[in-house]
Amino acid sequence: MGSEIAFWDAWFETKGLEWPEDYRDRLDPDFPLPGILIPLLPQHGGVVRILDVGAGPISVLGAKCPGRKIELRAVDPLADQYNRLLAAHGITPRTRTERCDAEQLLTMFPRNFFDLAYARNCLDHSYNPLLAIEQMLLVVKPGACVLLEHVTDEGVRNNYGGLHQWNFTCSDQGHFLIWNSAETIDVTEILADCAAIDCRESLASENQKWCSVTVRRRDPLLHTGGEMVPAIGQGAYSDAVVSCHAQ
Repeated sequence: MGSEIAFWDAWFETKGLEWPEDYRDRLDPDFPLPGILIPLLPQHGGVVRILDVGAGPISVLGAKCPGRKIELRAVDPLADQYNRLLAAHGITPRTRTERCDAEQLLTMFPRNFFDLAYARNCLDHSYNPLLAIEQMLLVVKPGACVLLEHVTDEGVRNNYGGLHQWNFTCSDQGHFLIWNSAETIDVTEILADCAAIDCRESLASENQKWCSVTVRRRDPLLHTGGEMVPAIGQGAYSDAVVSCHAQ
């Protein structure tokens, strides 16, 4: 975790390291909601609630969208440290990140609350990414989406150093897989009764691909309460470990 804090400290000090446009965009109070999210929003106008999970010190998501009022919440387990960094660098974020683990969203938010949940390059750092995804599904409304955007196979790319303990990838059959050297979890299969999952990979550069996963919650909703899913690494995932039922 110290490496994450050091990275962001340098990012603030240099105004973005090698990504100055990212620094500019995150500090822009009028930065728009990314276009990739707009088709996933509900058709009605008015207030739209969005949750950014693992948001870092400043969410990458802008909150301006024509015809909509965006209420953005951002969470990260390192929020307290990040907010101290912001204070040290004299920065007031457009959305203040709040402290919460992705695996414990229900301790902070009610069920069926958000119209969209988003996570970018963070759940592959988590201690239980499958549980984190389920928590995101529980806090969005029936029919709403969870959008995950991660560099493909980041654990392998970083030799499983630091927080990089998991890989996100799309199988040849289009299934969303979470894996490491010890196990492979077919998320598409496990959540089949609870969510429709679309997994795609795109080439970002010559040696880097992105894994983009849209998880649309079915109704009846997913119901685990964190009890039905064993901690990753403590059991086989070939059997059904998630129950879905009408609420």
